[in-house]
Amino acid sequence: MWQPPPKTALVWTNDEDPIDYYYKPIIGYFYRKRIQLVLNLVKHYTFDRLIDIGYGCGLLFPALSEHAHRLFGLENHGKHAEVRRRMKKIGVDVTLYHGDLRDLSSLPKNFDAITLVSVLEHIKEIDSAARELAAIQPRGTMLFCGSPVKNKITDLIFTLFGFDYEKHHPSSHRAIINALGKHYRILKLTWFPRFLPLDYSLYFALSARKK
Repeated sequence: MWQPPPKTALVWTNDEDPIDYYYKPIIGYFYRKRIQLVLNLVKHYTFDRLIDIGYGCGLLFPALSEHAHRLFGLENHGKHAEVRRRMKKIGVDVTLYHGDLRDLSSLPKNFDAITLVSVLEHIKEIDSAARELAAIQPRGTMLFCGSPVKNKITDLIFTLFGFDYEKHHPSSHRAIINALGKHYRILKLTWFPRFLPLDYSLYFALSARKK
């Protein structure tokens, strides 16, 4: 399974940043598993220009750099210089943009791959966000997405961790899939645990091609 980079390579972006969870013995398994779901879809490809939207602390950059000739990231937390400095120390070169998923008009329109891990569930205007994503990609390019599944089980889990699901995760897994499906052809949809139906699982990931 995917292993996170050394903690010293990561930047805590706010008090709610879950970096520590990735290194814990039990809960860490589930956090690492959601990353692995997405990387399992990405690993079959190599891209020229890949952008990780909502990169947070830079957690995915080392793994994504193995599948991209040029790596980019978008975030709005203002710690871009520190993230880039720490990535460079471990041999990962990345170009970072400051911005918001709800308005990508300032970005180039030539990314041949987008990754979003635990990002889209936070966006209430999910149809608008899907349009923004599609606008920065030519036809035939790829998108990889991973997000929590919304059901009574995950509602309970997030409640136990002190999260207001409706406030922090206004878009359900079905809303995300449907919104992306208007602009992308879904190629593969997977989830965890796999032995459960999608709607009763914990986390899903998909790969899709721009229509």
